[in-house]
Amino acid sequence: IYFGGGTPSTVRRGAIKSVADEIKKKFTLLPEYEFTIECNPESVDDEFCSEMISAGANRVSIGLQSASDETLKKIGRIHSVEQFKTAVRKIQKYGITNISGDLIIGLPGQDFSDIDRAVKLFDELSLTHASVYALSIEDGTPMQKSGYLPNEDFQADMYDYAVEKLKENGFIRYEVSNFARDGKIAKHNYKYWTGINYYGFGTSAHSLIDSVRYENAPTVGEYMLNPLNKKIIKLTHTDEREEKIMLSLRTTNGLNLADYEQKFGNLLEQKTREIEKLQNSGLISIESGRLKVTDKGFYLLNTIITELI
Repeated sequence: IYFGGGTPSTVRRGAIKSVADEIKKKFTLLPEYEFTIECNPESVDDEFCSEMISAGANRVSIGLQSASDETLKKIGRIHSVEQFKTAVRKIQKYGITNISGDLIIGLPGQDFSDIDRAVKLFDELSLTHASVYALSIEDGTPMQKSGYLPNEDFQADMYDYAVEKLKENGFIRYEVSNFARDGKIAKHNYKYWTGINYYGFGTSAHSLIDSVRYENAPTVGEYMLNPLNKKIIKLTHTDEREEKIMLSLRTTNGLNLADYEQKFGNLLEQKTREIEKLQNSGLISIESGRLKVTDKGFYLLNTIITELI
């Protein structure tokens, strides 16, 4: 179960427990279930933590974004680094120790020292997971209107630096933007890259059920009027083939060539020239029957996927 794509910690108290109870009426949770709730540091209080426990949550994803208060202010975040620390410690006191922190690379004024502080903080707080995203500027956002653009080369250097620092502290990359230690990969995250069925509830939520995608209404008003009104997209054979490549290559496990061949044919024969070129460039490798993206290749993932589909 994953509560997110927003800030669940700001909804009225009792709502999370109410929704979780309804889910449990319809689905049987396995003993090793994972139940994650997203939250922002400034909205973590005792009441919220108590509700998480009563709802059955056992994992939290919390946004740091930057280890600099100055940078946080620049990007409009209302929490401080100290509030992040306080929030994590409070959640841990309630018995939830599987905690993920978010970090964004390429923010205004950010440099290598910010990466150092963030990774050191994740380690000191005993976080089990880190999500690290390269900043992209979306149209219409305040940052886009300000005219800010990250230097892509410097951003790439900082991202590589973050990967190495995380590795030094036991956070092992398992997906292009996600790192875990002690094997604590995010189950909700990983399933999206493996093509497993999932159900999405709420505004803008997506589902995948037996090669059919469902998209819920994009606004709260539309969704409330008719929660069952969904956009239905039946994946074609070509769609499934492209998604198999695209999603598998996001992970460090890569694409299982034998699995691919059973449904789509021999990729090594289909894309001989492209694979040879990518291998010679050091962007992919083939090991134990799996085609994998290298650390160097992850920053050029879209290019690699385009070559192979």
